[in-house]
Amino acid sequence: AKGGVSSTPIAIQFNESTTDVELKHLPNTTPHKTLGTYKSPVGGANPSYQPIAQKNAFHCKVVSRSPLTHQDAWAYYHAIYIPSITYPFPSLTLKDKQCEELQVSIKKALLPKFGWSRGTPNAVIYGTAKHGGLEFRQLAVEKGAAQLTSFMKCLRSPGLAQDLAHVAVSWAQLLAGTKASIFADTSTPLPHLEPMVWLPAIRDFLSANKCTLELERTFAIPKQREGDAHLMDEALARMPLKKIKQINACRLYLGVTLLSDICNCQGNLIEDCIFKGHRR
Repeated sequence: AKGGVSSTPIAIQFNESTTDVELKHLPNTTPHKTLGTYKSPVGGANPSYQPIAQKNAFHCKVVSRSPLTHQDAWAYYHAIYIPSITYPFPSLTLKDKQCEELQVSIKKALLPKFGWSRGTPNAVIYGTAKHGGLEFRQLAVEKGAAQLTSFMKCLRSPGLAQDLAHVAVSWAQLLAGTKASIFADTSTPLPHLEPMVWLPAIRDFLSANKCTLELERTFAIPKQREGDAHLMDEALARMPLKKIKQINACRLYLGVTLLSDICNCQGNLIEDCIFKGHRR
């Protein structure tokens, strides 16, 4: 394989057909359309942004070139635009800046149709009708709410979805290496969660809204003895954030989480193998 693409083609047959159908190989960084959303095996936010940006540009063009009344514009925004743009949000990890770019374009197209200036303050645009606002949706909030709702549905649905959600949470908690659940303490920055994408995005949304999520199973590793401590909690309290990723990489390589994992039975010395950087 080269560049994530196998050099051996795959040919399959459908039903009773005798004709081989060759499958095209794609690198694991190349997104493909699945159930209306573009995903790649390695994840990331960028692959899915361009299709949504193109769809957003199409909606802006339709609105700008159509003689819509106030009622027509309202119906188009809430009944067509919002469902079309937010449909793939539960599985995507768009950045807030990208969501804002989408909002700016549709606001410029729609506001004149409502009889409002393009320079109308955001407080009015996103405000409630009760207070004289237009009740536009903030796409960053819609994205975060959709991801959180999807995550909670998986956790509350016995079966494969719940099992996979528990696997993801357990890996995220192991990667964090903290005493508290990553969703119970959302105020502490965890820059070393970066290799993961979807769960950290949900955590960031909770943190931005000063919320927490209490899980039935947190998968946090408990202390093993008196005076024990979680290494990453100590590192986060004492070290600059730019060093945290390096410290966590060393911790994961050694396969340790607690202070007791690297100390002798008396707890007064670091194990020689750990001190030399060898795994147990």
